[in-house]
Amino acid sequence: MKKISLKIIVVLYNKRMGQSDSLLTLMKQDIDPNVVIYLDIHDNSPVSHITSENIQLIKNTLKCEVNYNHDPSNSGISKIYANAIKSAAQKSLDYVLMLDDDTCLPSSFIDTFYQAKLTNKSEYIFVPKVYCNENHFSPYRARFVFTKPYDSIGLAQFNNVSAINSGTFLPVNKIILEFRYPDYCDFYGTDTVLFEYANKKNIGIFVLDTILHHDLSFHPDNTSKYLVSLDRVIKFWRRHYARGLSQLLLELYLILLSVKLSIKYKRVIKL
Repeated sequence: MKKISLKIIVVLYNKRMGQSDSLLTLMKQDIDPNVVIYLDIHDNSPVSHITSENIQLIKNTLKCEVNYNHDPSNSGISKIYANAIKSAAQKSLDYVLMLDDDTCLPSSFIDTFYQAKLTNKSEYIFVPKVYCNENHFSPYRARFVFTKPYDSIGLAQFNNVSAINSGTFLPVNKIILEFRYPDYCDFYGTDTVLFEYANKKNIGIFVLDTILHHDLSFHPDNTSKYLVSLDRVIKFWRRHYARGLSQLLLELYLILLSVKLSIKYKRVIKL
């Protein structure tokens, strides 16, 4: 069977290994011997909580190369992902898997990707179904700032299917290597600009028959974090949709959203 080389980039923030669903469930993967793993852990925490014993345990469990980088400057996600893709290309690897620190993976997750890749020779972007608070959140069809969950399995039949970063397998090829994140996109909006580019370049989006569970801060059900995250998302929207009709529509939408949230939270919210 064909070997596939896979770089996995996990981005941590203020998590010990035992607190990271991504690391814990990654170590429980049933991985085919033909999948060669290279694991990068990028720790953006002010203080590192990952020990040398943790790293050795991961190495022994996954039987792979592990590179741990502590970055208290809290580099943007866009920079981390761009460097991971570049590093994978320098090693002539096939795919990059992006993971946040709070994604719960089924034990068959990587094998599901591998089996799908074996039967699909094209260099698709492979994405799982992702649930947040038991609600289907990703992948989705995107129109401007509006999204609708996309439920089908297999190769997407529309050119506006997007997904969140965590759980996405990116092919390491010329088209992906030519992609650049805009300078205003460091944390929020990285998935939006990536999939807009992928759809523009007609890269196939393949939805895997697997479900991940993810703790997403930008979700209305996550009350404690939603408004903080929404403010950051809006800053991205205002830069990303800063021209013409898109700018006007965005401001109209934000007025309506302000009213809706003011009613929900019973206080004046101005976005």
